Amino acid sequence: MRPVACELVALVGILTLASDPALADEASDTFRVGARRLEEHNPRDAFRAGVRLLEEHKPRDAVESFRKVAELAPQYPEVFIHLGDAWLQLRKYGEAAACYNRSLESDAPGEATSRALTGLGCAHLGLATGPKREDFAARAIWCFDLVIKDSPRFAPSYHNRGRAYHLRKDLDRAIADFDKAIELDPAHADAYENRGKAWEDKGDRKRAGADLARARELRARKK
Repeated sequence: MRPVACELVALVGILTLASDPALADEASDTFRVGARRLEEHNPRDAFRAGVRLLEEHKPRDAVESFRKVAELAPQYPEVFIHLGDAWLQLRKYGEAAACYNRSLESDAPGEATSRALTGLGCAHLGLATGPKREDFAARAIWCFDLVIKDSPRFAPSYHNRGRAYHLRKDLDRAIADFDKAIELDPAHADAYENRGKAWEDKGDRKRAGADLARARELRARKK
């Protein structure tokens, strides 16, 4: 099974969760009219429209397309993975988790399983910022454990599992996962930043400062 990008589940961008909804998400009047006519399209047309909208960072519109696919053809391959991705971009973590679980029940085993588990882990990370923090963090760790078992050289899974350990205040395991993510991807700015925050929580300001500075440097290079 091939590794699948998780930040933001990218799957279209997964892997980290955005703090604010993207302005580009605003639906165009043209699409709103077109969405009402999706009943005239076949599932493939609606699915392709949804994928395009996700790539254009318009998850609200993508949700409408993928919902229509699910209504017309509930067994359409990977429709619930993509619907989960759209909900994840919108920070609707409960809805995203439900879609990824539906994919795990209906999609054929293989790459789709890895993608659904990655998305489900990210959704649980989002839910872990609210009530039942420990429970959702543990569920996220379980998801990323399974992905890592199948794709042990996929850096984003270690980074996201590290985030879950950090939420549980298991700082040593969090740092170990951030170390591994950086080993596999030395340009992983988010892993440096989150390792820096973990070092801060451990009271090691020197290491924290070095990691946070490295994260800023890597991001500046991409501009």
